Amino acid sequence: KYQELNRWEIWALAYIVRRGCGDDAFDYFKAWVISKGQKAFEDITSLKVSELKQHFDEDPQLEEMLYLSENVYENKTGELMSPVRVKKQKLLGKEWKEDNLQNEFPELWRIFGQ
Repeated sequence: KYQELNRWEIWALAYIVRRGCGDDAFDYFKAWVISKGQKAFEDITSLKVSELKQHFDEDPQLEEMLYLSENVYENKTGELMSPVRVKKQKLLGKEWKEDNLQNEFPELWRIFGQ
């Protein structure tokens, strides 16, 4: 599910909603989306504009979720978990420029823009 969110248009949504979103913040955003459940995940991945606003009732980031398995392992075993190596995948879709988000994603900008 995490990799399904690895798309430029999802990053644009995160950027517009959070009024800025770097690499790490985008990772935390993707973790937050997953934590919101199936309906939110589907609405966000499909960029279902009519449904998006209802899901953004808090700051959309959840860094702690990325460390959940490590914390559970350490609590259960009393030992540090070996690092998990995950191959980074390239973002799918069309790359955007920060200064052109309003023009490239007008519906998202209308709902969440400044």
